[in-house]
Amino acid sequence: MATEDEIRESVESLRAAGCRDLVLLRCASAYPAQPADIHLRAMQTLASTFGVDVGLSDHSLDPVVAVAAVALGGALVEKHLTLDRSKGGPDAAFSLEPRELAELVRQVRTAEQAIGTSTTIPGPTEAERASLAFRRSLFVVEDMENGEAFTRKNVRALRPGYGLPPKHLERVIGKRAAARITRGTPLSWDLVEA
Repeated sequence: MATEDEIRESVESLRAAGCRDLVLLRCASAYPAQPADIHLRAMQTLASTFGVDVGLSDHSLDPVVAVAAVALGGALVEKHLTLDRSKGGPDAAFSLEPRELAELVRQVRTAEQAIGTSTTIPGPTEAERASLAFRRSLFVVEDMENGEAFTRKNVRALRPGYGLPPKHLERVIGKRAAARITRGTPLSWDLVEA
């Protein structure tokens, strides 16, 4: 419920008192909080405005809210815990029981793994390397003699992806074979006369 000015005053006071490890938590003060009232993107605004880590004080009933908070950069999630919701209490309605907390932690850890650590566009990961074979590539589909011209009849884009990428087809057509090539051979530059 704090305004930006109130948050700024709190952050400045904490920093002036020596606080260096500060995390601001986005919190919808409704019990339970409805997902539409949580506004998780505000965490990003808090992070950029105040230069701090952010997280979520979560009073919602759906674990996906906490998972989404982590996906948006949340470094911390606060949840209420009760050993037995049926025993009642002021927070019981929006508190997690131990098995629910364990499931929430599992989902958050899965989200963290999926988010990863790289911010660059990756190439194939180790897990994807075997799938590279399922890409198409250029193959010689008829026996060819040394010096014979490559044509659309004797070169095709097929699976697996062991030959030149299909984007090179136009560069290859009309060039000549640098050696005798057996049908079914993946095409490589060393088989194409310069």
